[in-house]
Amino acid sequence: FLSTNNGDSWAEKNWGFSGYPPDIGSITSLNSYMFASWFKGGVYRSTNNGTNWYSYSSGLTYPTWVIKGFNNILYAGTANDNDPNSGWGIFRTTNYGNNWSLLNNSFSNQVVNDFAFSSSYMFTGVRFGDGIFRSSNNGTSWTPTNNGMYDLEVRGLSSSNSYLYAGTYNYYNGGKIFRSSTNGINWEITSNDLQRADINVLVASGTNVYAGTTDSGIYISTNEGINWFKAGRNGLPSYDIRALNTSGTNIYAGVAGDLYMTTNNGLNWRTDTLQIQANGVRDIVFSGANILVGFDIGGVYRSVDNGISWVRVNSGLPYPNTSGLTCMTVNGQNIFAGFYYGKGIFMTTNYGDNWINISNGLSNLSITAVAAIGSDIFIGTDTNTIYHSFNLGVNWSKINPGLSSYPFVPYINKLYISGNYIYAATDKQSVWRRPLSDFVGIKIISSEVPNKFSLSQNYPNPFNPVTKIKFTVANGFPIKTFGNDKGGVFVTLKVFDILGREVATLVNEQLAPGTYEVEWNASQFSSGVYFYQFNAENYIATKKLILLK
Repeated sequence: FLSTNNGDSWAEKNWGFSGYPPDIGSITSLNSYMFASWFKGGVYRSTNNGTNWYSYSSGLTYPTWVIKGFNNILYAGTANDNDPNSGWGIFRTTNYGNNWSLLNNSFSNQVVNDFAFSSSYMFTGVRFGDGIFRSSNNGTSWTPTNNGMYDLEVRGLSSSNSYLYAGTYNYYNGGKIFRSSTNGINWEITSNDLQRADINVLVASGTNVYAGTTDSGIYISTNEGINWFKAGRNGLPSYDIRALNTSGTNIYAGVAGDLYMTTNNGLNWRTDTLQIQANGVRDIVFSGANILVGFDIGGVYRSVDNGISWVRVNSGLPYPNTSGLTCMTVNGQNIFAGFYYGKGIFMTTNYGDNWINISNGLSNLSITAVAAIGSDIFIGTDTNTIYHSFNLGVNWSKINPGLSSYPFVPYINKLYISGNYIYAATDKQSVWRRPLSDFVGIKIISSEVPNKFSLSQNYPNPFNPVTKIKFTVANGFPIKTFGNDKGGVFVTLKVFDILGREVATLVNEQLAPGTYEVEWNASQFSSGVYFYQFNAENYIATKKLILLK
């Protein structure tokens, strides 16, 4: 349609299109020519302001999604007529549409949403997570320019040296591997030679990074993710790598339900289905000389001789068939295993000889992810909620504040602790993080229910650089938690400087009634007067503390 009066009225300008009405994706002009992309009919050109249109699609063999021109060159982004979620790359014409040529296959099976031009650069935005790309040679080659990682399904997280790594899963376009040297603030793609492999699991050790994929076997990088090559597959299936871990040159992989091992960095693989009567490897962990493998059906098996022989260690785990194990983690001699189907979270202190249920107050919740540090445990559940325990599962509290609720609270695929942060890998909402200092350091002094809220003076005071703060949490209004009334109060304890600026958050979670103590390490702060404020339901208390170095 054409308007000559700023939109007050419009006139159809469709003469020449071979179908009616044409599905116009975009309109652009280049010098004295006007171009329109018809999704199923290619590109049309007009030399008389749209009065007449003629097809100029020679060489443009796929439905056209968007067209734009710059420096006498016209570019077309294509889509797949049978699958609107994938495309066929970028085409270019230097003679105003008389002939088109495919630039390269950099964007094969992806939908190019738009083009933009600035000085000597052109940019394109690609649908489904691959982000923004830049070209300085008129589209001949492209470089990703993503400083972030948005709206992706992240299944693998690992860290080594100064890098945090994330592996993504993308059903339409294949996954990517990202790395960050800024604790997740900025990310760069480091997997351009992985050939669109969906990443299920990542393990980093030194400068080596190992990636288990859905349908392309195992990839290895020996230079912190810059270059990748396929691990040897002599005896190893190439599909559905669900679990992966390494010890020296030994690699252990859960593939298509079975456990495989290599002692020569992937040259040869072996499996022993006679010793292990289980199916569906979900996680592989190391503790001292012990290797523990968790199965979806069959529970946990242990080896003390690098996988030569195995013994089942399920005493105390849920029955029948010990099914539904989803995740495991190790912290010192403590090993944790999470289960689906509402079976909860279990812990062993003797390498699996005996397991105890530590799901106090977490009835009917299925565990999707687990991480631990010291006496602090973090779990993700099937209700898209993250819980925290600071006393090895005796008490649990919900710690979802800040986790996205738009357009939905994400499913937690993995929890991972690195440096001063805990990270959450999510389904469709990439990676989230919170400082460990928000949680680590809270201790329960007494579980006896106080009759009122209170905040004590810190001790010592003045202090240098560590002080302790005690507070009590009384019964609050019942909190509705998935159909059950669960007593608890959302508590915050924050520190402010003399100008009223918040400098530290010591508590920020739901706590059961009791008496607590939290430690503040102010080694990074300068001497002076500070204030700490306790907030629980309608109770607010503020006290002064003095840091004297």
